[in-house]
Amino acid sequence: MATLFTDKTVKNWPAPKPRLNQKGETVVNVKEEADSKEKGLYLFASSTGAKSFVHKYRVAGKLKKIALGMYPAVSLSDARDAVIAANKLRKNPDVAARIDPKEHRKEQLRQAAIEANKDKMLFRPLVERYLKEHASKLRSYKTISDALGLKSDGEGGWTVMPGTPVAIWGKLPIDRDPMEWRKDVREHDLEVIAEGHNAKAKNAFAYVRHFFNWLSENDILIHSPLENVKSKAVVKARKRVLLYRRTAKGSSDDELRWLLQAADTLGYPFGDCWKLIVLTASRREEVATMQWEHIDRDKREWFVPAEAMKNGQEHWVPLSDAAMAVLEGLPTSKGYVFTTTGDTPISGFSKVKKRLNAAMQAIANEERGEPVDIVNFWTHDLRRTAATGMQKLGTPSDVTEAILSHKSPEKAGTLKDVYQVDDLADEQEEALQAWGEAVRRLERGGPLKPRHDNVIPIREAQPA
Repeated sequence: MATLFTDKTVKNWPAPKPRLNQKGETVVNVKEEADSKEKGLYLFASSTGAKSFVHKYRVAGKLKKIALGMYPAVSLSDARDAVIAANKLRKNPDVAARIDPKEHRKEQLRQAAIEANKDKMLFRPLVERYLKEHASKLRSYKTISDALGLKSDGEGGWTVMPGTPVAIWGKLPIDRDPMEWRKDVREHDLEVIAEGHNAKAKNAFAYVRHFFNWLSENDILIHSPLENVKSKAVVKARKRVLLYRRTAKGSSDDELRWLLQAADTLGYPFGDCWKLIVLTASRREEVATMQWEHIDRDKREWFVPAEAMKNGQEHWVPLSDAAMAVLEGLPTSKGYVFTTTGDTPISGFSKVKKRLNAAMQAIANEERGEPVDIVNFWTHDLRRTAATGMQKLGTPSDVTEAILSHKSPEKAGTLKDVYQVDDLADEQEEALQAWGEAVRRLERGGPLKPRHDNVIPIREAQPA
């Protein structure tokens, strides 16, 4: 049976009574009625009072249904028009052009979803998502966000930095032609290199490529458009140390002494932090985020948790007499070792580094009685300086690598990497103690390496 639907009959169509299931429980009951005017249109009425239109048809004998929507949001007229349109698709005179209405509707919904979410599929929104969901968990979070071009405004928003990937490609759809992405990224890489910023170009390229890899890993893109693509930037490995080097003009042990003396003029927290960077051969961020709860005074040991390490592995640093002396002279005793707020670690090294440079320059000029040319150095060069100093003192390279928590690629999968797994804790302690004594000796105006003037060689006994 079918009923000629009118707006009035649909509006007043009675709701069926609820039914009882086998357990005697009351459940929702749904009944359907066909429209006699438009074949394939059905009105579904629920015992809850809800009504909806459904299109039912058969393809190769198989019954299919398309939900057209709830009444009255979808009117009777709208429902009939939808059925007429669906029948035209599947009854097209051109057999090859016939389309299953249900599959057609799926595609329409998919396209509508794409259109509704297209603003979320642009380069910038996805970079913001990448920073929030992935990069924010990394210690290099700020470096990554800066390289991609977004700088936090401190209020939960972002400032776009000119000339960066987000500034250039922020409004581009992420699923554009992969070859277009490759072309744009390559051109940006070459432009930054041409400006003389090889390191900046290499970093930006690396983080953009990692961003696209993340999109692929999270099924936002099927493949990264930057697969097998590398930056053209060539960055020379830094070799700057604040110890004597023939290849660095003006470089000498005096530079490290001047730095230690300049650090004393800065005092807590930055001056003491720089001194511990030298004494422990640790990275700046590792020392800056040091916490008292990770320092074992009895064992004279500092534990660095995995999340604070660049390589993501836990690390233990033996504390020499010199390092312990620095810690024991600090005004804090809980929370962050180096802090200006009491709740957060120190930051803003670049500004304070200028004061350190000025203090070093003043000390050097006064000592030499003339202007001294101090070659620029980065804080990370102090880590290389410490490693070089330990080399001068005769520390084996394996021990230095353990102190630095550094694995050389050459050793990966080798005997030393897989089977010789001693942590060299005793050797690390001895090496850092010797380095601490050398630093103290140098700071007081003595030589880095101890002199053995009181050692007199014994002549070999001659036969009678």
